[in-house]
Amino acid sequence: MLQLVQLSMLPIAQIDRQPVQNLLAASILNNRFNKSGQSEPELPVTLIPNLLGLSPEDLSLLLSELPQLSLENLMARLPERST
Repeated sequence: MLQLVQLSMLPIAQIDRQPVQNLLAASILNNRFNKSGQSEPELPVTLIPNLLGLSPEDLSLLLSELPQLSLENLMARLPERST
C-alpha cells in the first residue's frame, strides 16, 4: 500500500504514471476485498479514479485504515470526481 502513496508523489508525467497507479490500486483493492475462495469482487468503476484523486496525505491515511473498512465505507469516504 505504501508503494501507491510513494508512486503518487513521483515527479513523472501523469500519462506515464496513470496505468501503473491503476494496476497497483486495483491489486490492493482486490486483495483487500476478495474473500478467499470467492471470485474477484465487483469494484465500482469510479472507485480507483476517486481513490487516486486523493492527495498523498489523504491517500496514506485512507490506506492505513483500509483493513478496517468495508467496501461501502470506503466508497462513502471518497469524494466524487467529475470527469
